[in-house]
Amino acid sequence: ERLEQVSPGSLMNDIDAAKHCLTWKLLQLRKQTPQLFTQGNYMPLQVEGDKSEYLLAYALVHEEHACVVVFPHWCARLMNGQMELPVGEKTWGSLDIALPLPGSFKDVFTGAAFEHSDDAENRKLRVSDVLGQFPLAVLVSA
Repeated sequence: ERLEQVSPGSLMNDIDAAKHCLTWKLLQLRKQTPQLFTQGNYMPLQVEGDKSEYLLAYALVHEEHACVVVFPHWCARLMNGQMELPVGEKTWGSLDIALPLPGSFKDVFTGAAFEHSDDAENRKLRVSDVLGQFPLAVLVSA
């Protein structure tokens, strides 16, 4: 199966294949948007709500393009020692991420599309949506 058609979530039983798939997709993103990665400015993103200490989010921004990376940390504590992936509303509740730019974003790994308000005060995404299928998201502005 071609890597561009594979979902990392479908590879969770084969961790080596999942790592290979993730690496390949990120290298493809870098190849498609080199200026974002060579000239982009790093911006830590505000995470708002309960469990915010368990999530890291940052963006690379160049002109009107952005790449947003969202990932959990301290997962064992977050999941109370349960061997479950930190995904979905059960894990993240009403936690939000403030975004650096208006418009829509697409997850490089899952293909999910996310839209939010152009209003700066409402420029947020719900973490339970972003990490609904997979415990890592790399969103690119569309």
